[in-house]
Amino acid sequence: MKITVLVDNHSLSPTTRPENGLSLFLDAGDICILFDTGRRNLIENAHQLDIDLTRVTHIILSHGHHDHTSGLPHLLGFYKSRHISPFPVIICHPDAFDRRGFYFRLLFRSICLRSLNSPMTKNDVLENFPTIFSKEPIWINPQFVFLGEIPRNPQVDEECVVGTIQKNEMSIKDRILDDSALVYKSSEGIIILSGCAHSGICNIVEYAKKICADERVLDILGGFHLKYASRARLDHVKNYLSQLHLKSIHACHCTGKGRNALPNQQNIGIGTSLTYPE
Repeated sequence: MKITVLVDNHSLSPTTRPENGLSLFLDAGDICILFDTGRRNLIENAHQLDIDLTRVTHIILSHGHHDHTSGLPHLLGFYKSRHISPFPVIICHPDAFDRRGFYFRLLFRSICLRSLNSPMTKNDVLENFPTIFSKEPIWINPQFVFLGEIPRNPQVDEECVVGTIQKNEMSIKDRILDDSALVYKSSEGIIILSGCAHSGICNIVEYAKKICADERVLDILGGFHLKYASRARLDHVKNYLSQLHLKSIHACHCTGKGRNALPNQQNIGIGTSLTYPE
Protein backbone atom coordinates (compact mmCIF):
# COMPACT_ATOMS: atom_id res chain seq x y z
CA MET A 1 0.00 0.00 0.00
CA LYS A 2 1.41 3.35 -1.05
CA ILE A 3 0.51 6.76 0.36
CA THR A 4 1.27 9.99 -1.51
CA VAL A 5 0.77 13.44 0.00
CA LEU A 6 -1.22 15.59 -2.45
CA VAL A 7 -2.10 18.57 -0.23
CA ASP A 8 -0.31 19.88 2.84
CA ASN A 9 0.92 23.14 4.33
CA HIS A 10 4.42 22.33 3.02
CA SER A 11 5.67 20.99 -0.29
CA LEU A 12 8.73 18.89 -1.07
CA SER A 13 8.02 19.11 -4.79
CA PRO A 14 8.87 22.37 -6.62
CA THR A 15 6.04 21.92 -9.14
CA THR A 16 3.24 21.64 -6.56
CA ARG A 17 1.42 24.28 -4.54
CA PRO A 18 1.13 24.08 -0.74
CA GLU A 19 -1.94 25.32 1.11
CA ASN A 20 -3.40 25.11 4.59
CA GLY A 21 -5.13 21.79 4.06
CA LEU A 22 -4.63 18.05 3.74
CA SER A 23 -5.19 15.32 1.18
CA LEU A 24 -3.56 11.89 0.97
CA PHE A 25 -3.83 9.37 -1.88
CA LEU A 26 -3.76 5.71 -0.84
CA ASP A 27 -3.07 3.17 -3.57
CA ALA A 28 -3.82 -0.44 -2.66
CA GLY A 29 -4.38 -1.75 -6.17
CA ASP A 30 -8.08 -2.42 -6.62
CA ILE A 31 -8.92 0.08 -3.89
CA CYS A 32 -7.67 3.66 -4.10
CA ILE A 33 -8.69 6.03 -1.33
CA LEU A 34 -8.54 9.80 -1.19
CA PHE A 35 -8.27 10.82 2.46
CA ASP A 36 -9.55 14.42 2.60
CA THR A 37 -9.54 16.84 -0.33
CA GLY A 38 -7.68 19.96 0.77
CA ARG A 39 -8.90 23.34 -0.50
CA ARG A 40 -8.12 24.24 -4.11
CA ASN A 41 -4.83 22.69 -5.28
CA LEU A 42 -5.68 18.97 -5.17
CA ILE A 43 -6.26 18.33 -8.86
CA GLU A 44 -3.28 20.33 -10.11
CA ASN A 45 -0.95 18.77 -7.51
CA ALA A 46 -2.17 15.29 -8.42
CA HIS A 47 -1.44 16.05 -12.08
CA GLN A 48 2.08 17.26 -11.25
CA LEU A 49 2.73 14.10 -9.22
CA ASP A 50 1.31 11.74 -11.88
CA ILE A 51 -1.51 10.58 -9.60
CA ASP A 52 -4.58 9.43 -11.52
CA LEU A 53 -7.61 10.62 -9.55
CA THR A 54 -9.95 8.65 -11.84
CA ARG A 55 -8.75 5.54 -9.97
CA VAL A 56 -10.21 6.75 -6.67
CA THR A 57 -12.84 4.33 -5.37
CA HIS A 58 -13.49 5.95 -1.97
CA ILE A 59 -13.24 9.45 -0.52
CA ILE A 60 -12.83 9.42 3.26
CA LEU A 61 -13.43 12.70 5.06
CA SER A 62 -11.72 13.03 8.42
CA HIS A 63 -14.16 15.83 9.39
CA GLY A 64 -16.12 18.67 7.85
CA HIS A 65 -13.78 21.67 8.12
CA HIS A 66 -13.23 23.54 4.86
CA ASP A 67 -9.48 22.84 4.68
CA HIS A 68 -10.33 19.14 4.35
CA THR A 69 -13.48 19.30 2.19
CA SER A 70 -13.20 22.32 -0.14
CA GLY A 71 -11.66 20.15 -2.84
CA LEU A 72 -14.97 18.32 -3.28
CA PRO A 73 -16.54 20.80 -5.78
CA HIS A 74 -13.33 20.68 -7.83
CA LEU A 75 -13.42 16.88 -7.79
CA LEU A 76 -17.06 16.88 -8.83
CA GLY A 77 -16.27 19.03 -11.86
CA PHE A 78 -13.23 16.86 -12.63
CA TYR A 79 -15.26 13.64 -12.60
CA LYS A 80 -18.15 15.11 -14.59
CA SER A 81 -15.79 16.40 -17.29
CA ARG A 82 -14.31 12.91 -17.65
CA HIS A 83 -17.66 11.15 -17.54
CA ILE A 84 -16.52 8.92 -14.68
CA SER A 85 -19.08 6.32 -13.61
CA PRO A 86 -19.69 5.54 -10.87
CA PHE A 87 -18.31 8.38 -8.77
CA PRO A 88 -16.21 7.43 -5.72
CA VAL A 89 -18.08 6.59 -2.54
CA ILE A 90 -17.83 9.25 0.17
CA ILE A 91 -17.61 7.97 3.76
CA CYS A 92 -17.87 10.37 6.68
CA HIS A 93 -19.58 11.17 9.97
CA PRO A 94 -23.23 12.43 9.81
CA ASP A 95 -22.17 15.88 11.11
CA ALA A 96 -19.53 16.46 8.44
CA PHE A 97 -21.66 18.84 6.35
CA ASP A 98 -23.33 20.82 9.13
CA ARG A 99 -22.91 24.61 9.19
CA ARG A 100 -20.13 25.67 11.50
CA GLY A 101 -17.82 28.56 12.19
CA PHE A 102 -17.54 31.59 14.44
CA TYR A 103 -20.99 33.05 15.15
CA PHE A 104 -22.37 35.71 17.44
CA ARG A 105 -25.95 36.40 18.42
CA LEU A 106 -27.51 39.65 17.19
CA LEU A 107 -31.05 40.18 18.35
CA PHE A 108 -32.93 37.13 17.08
CA ARG A 109 -30.43 35.68 14.65
CA SER A 110 -26.88 34.34 14.47
CA ILE A 111 -24.32 36.23 12.42
CA CYS A 112 -21.40 34.28 10.96
CA LEU A 113 -18.06 36.05 11.29
CA ARG A 114 -16.11 33.22 9.67
CA SER A 115 -17.40 30.03 8.13
CA LEU A 116 -15.49 26.78 8.69
CA ASN A 117 -17.82 24.35 6.93
CA SER A 118 -17.55 22.64 3.57
CA PRO A 119 -18.63 24.63 0.49
CA MET A 120 -20.90 21.68 -0.34
CA THR A 121 -24.04 20.99 1.68
CA LYS A 122 -25.23 17.53 2.66
CA ASN A 123 -27.87 17.70 -0.09
CA ASP A 124 -25.21 18.69 -2.66
CA VAL A 125 -23.17 15.65 -1.72
CA LEU A 126 -26.11 13.23 -1.72
CA GLU A 127 -27.22 14.46 -5.15
CA ASN A 128 -23.80 13.86 -6.70
CA PHE A 129 -21.92 11.14 -4.81
CA PRO A 130 -22.85 7.75 -3.38
CA THR A 131 -22.45 8.57 0.31
CA ILE A 132 -22.28 6.66 3.58
CA PHE A 133 -22.74 8.57 6.84
CA SER A 134 -21.77 6.64 9.93
CA LYS A 135 -20.86 7.15 13.57
CA GLU A 136 -19.83 3.51 13.73
CA PRO A 137 -16.65 2.01 12.25
CA ILE A 138 -16.94 0.92 8.62
CA TRP A 139 -14.64 -1.73 7.17
CA ILE A 140 -14.04 -0.93 3.50
CA ASN A 141 -12.23 -4.24 3.12
CA PRO A 142 -10.34 -6.45 5.62
CA GLN A 143 -7.49 -3.92 5.77
CA PHE A 144 -9.08 -0.45 5.68
CA VAL A 145 -11.43 0.83 8.37
CA PHE A 146 -13.06 4.24 8.85
CA LEU A 147 -13.27 4.70 12.62
CA GLY A 148 -16.47 6.74 12.83
CA GLU A 149 -17.01 8.78 16.00
CA ILE A 150 -13.98 8.62 18.29
CA PRO A 151 -14.64 8.02 22.01
CA ARG A 152 -13.11 10.85 24.02
CA ASN A 153 -11.42 10.14 27.28
CA PRO A 154 -10.05 13.31 28.93
CA GLN A 155 -7.63 11.17 30.94
CA VAL A 156 -6.07 9.96 27.68
CA ASP A 157 -6.06 13.22 25.70
CA GLU A 158 -7.75 16.60 25.31
CA GLU A 159 -10.46 17.20 22.74
CA CYS A 160 -10.57 20.46 20.78
CA VAL A 161 -13.48 22.90 20.63
CA VAL A 162 -13.46 25.32 17.68
CA GLY A 163 -16.24 27.86 17.20
CA THR A 164 -19.83 26.72 17.03
CA ILE A 165 -21.96 24.33 15.00
CA GLN A 166 -25.56 24.87 13.96
CA LYS A 167 -27.95 22.29 15.41
CA ASN A 168 -31.74 22.67 15.21
CA GLU A 169 -31.37 26.40 14.42
CA MET A 170 -29.21 26.81 17.51
CA SER A 171 -25.50 27.62 17.77
CA ILE A 172 -23.72 25.31 20.19
CA LYS A 173 -20.04 24.82 20.99
CA ASP A 174 -18.48 22.72 18.26
CA ARG A 175 -16.72 19.73 19.81
CA ILE A 176 -16.14 18.51 16.24
CA LEU A 177 -17.67 15.12 17.01
CA ASP A 178 -17.29 14.27 13.31
CA ASP A 179 -13.50 14.18 13.69
CA SER A 180 -12.49 10.66 12.70
CA ALA A 181 -9.59 8.74 11.19
CA LEU A 182 -8.74 5.98 8.72
CA VAL A 183 -6.68 2.91 9.61
CA TYR A 184 -4.80 0.48 7.39
CA LYS A 185 -4.24 -2.90 9.01
CA SER A 186 -1.02 -4.43 7.71
CA SER A 187 0.73 -7.67 8.59
CA GLU A 188 3.26 -5.71 10.67
CA GLY A 189 0.86 -3.39 12.52
CA ILE A 190 -1.58 -0.57 11.93
CA ILE A 191 -1.06 2.71 10.08
CA ILE A 192 -3.31 5.53 11.32
CA LEU A 193 -4.32 8.52 9.18
CA SER A 194 -5.56 11.59 11.04
CA GLY A 195 -6.99 14.76 9.52
CA CYS A 196 -6.67 17.19 12.43
CA ALA A 197 -7.12 14.97 15.51
CA HIS A 198 -9.64 17.33 17.10
CA SER A 199 -10.75 14.33 19.17
CA GLY A 200 -7.20 14.01 20.53
CA ILE A 201 -4.49 12.05 18.74
CA CYS A 202 -4.02 9.73 21.73
CA ASN A 203 -7.76 8.97 21.80
CA ILE A 204 -7.61 8.16 18.09
CA VAL A 205 -4.72 5.76 18.56
CA GLU A 206 -6.41 3.99 21.47
CA TYR A 207 -9.63 3.52 19.48
CA ALA A 208 -7.74 2.36 16.38
CA LYS A 209 -5.97 -0.31 18.41
CA LYS A 210 -9.27 -1.46 19.87
CA ILE A 211 -11.17 -1.62 16.56
CA CYS A 212 -8.31 -3.38 14.78
CA ALA A 213 -7.54 -5.65 17.75
CA ASP A 214 -3.87 -4.84 17.25
CA GLU A 215 -1.55 -3.07 19.71
CA ARG A 216 1.21 -2.64 17.12
CA VAL A 217 1.21 0.89 15.69
CA LEU A 218 3.55 1.12 12.73
CA ASP A 219 3.03 4.77 11.74
CA ILE A 220 0.74 7.77 12.23
CA LEU A 221 0.25 10.28 9.41
CA GLY A 222 -1.57 13.59 9.20
CA GLY A 223 -2.55 16.48 11.41
CA PHE A 224 -2.22 16.24 15.19
CA HIS A 225 -3.56 19.75 15.96
CA LEU A 226 -0.62 20.74 18.16
CA LYS A 227 0.11 24.12 16.56
CA TYR A 228 -1.18 26.04 19.56
CA ALA A 229 -0.79 23.32 22.17
CA SER A 230 0.59 24.15 25.60
CA ARG A 231 3.93 22.77 26.72
CA ALA A 232 2.09 20.41 29.06
CA ARG A 233 -0.03 19.06 26.20
CA LEU A 234 3.00 18.63 23.94
CA ASP A 235 4.84 16.74 26.67
CA HIS A 236 1.80 14.53 27.27
CA VAL A 237 1.44 13.61 23.58
CA LYS A 238 5.20 13.10 23.23
CA ASN A 239 5.30 10.76 26.24
CA TYR A 240 2.27 8.82 25.03
CA LEU A 241 3.70 8.33 21.54
CA SER A 242 7.11 7.38 22.94
CA GLN A 243 5.51 4.44 24.75
CA LEU A 244 4.22 3.09 21.41
CA HIS A 245 7.78 2.55 20.12
CA LEU A 246 6.77 3.72 16.65
CA LYS A 247 9.09 3.10 13.74
CA SER A 248 8.09 6.51 12.38
CA ILE A 249 5.66 9.40 12.73
CA HIS A 250 4.68 11.64 9.83
CA ALA A 251 2.89 14.55 11.50
CA CYS A 252 2.00 17.45 9.21
CA HIS A 253 -0.69 20.04 8.37
CA CYS A 254 -1.95 21.51 11.69
CA THR A 255 0.70 19.92 13.90
CA GLY A 256 2.90 23.01 13.78
CA LYS A 257 6.44 23.15 15.14
CA GLY A 258 5.39 20.75 17.89
CA ARG A 259 5.99 17.91 15.45
CA ASN A 260 9.73 18.43 15.87
CA ALA A 261 9.42 17.20 19.46
CA LEU A 262 7.65 13.96 18.53
CA PRO A 263 9.60 10.66 18.61
CA ASN A 264 10.85 9.43 15.24
CA GLN A 265 9.14 12.29 13.40
CA GLN A 266 10.01 12.24 9.69
CA ASN A 267 9.95 15.16 7.26
CA ILE A 268 6.80 15.15 5.15
CA GLY A 269 5.07 17.39 2.61
CA ILE A 270 3.44 17.40 -0.80
CA GLY A 271 5.20 14.82 -2.95
CA THR A 272 6.14 12.50 -0.08
CA SER A 273 5.44 8.84 -0.95
CA LEU A 274 5.46 6.07 1.63
CA THR A 275 5.06 2.34 1.10
CA TYR A 276 3.73 -0.11 3.68
CA PRO A 277 3.55 -3.92 3.82
CA GLU A 278 0.34 -5.84 3.09
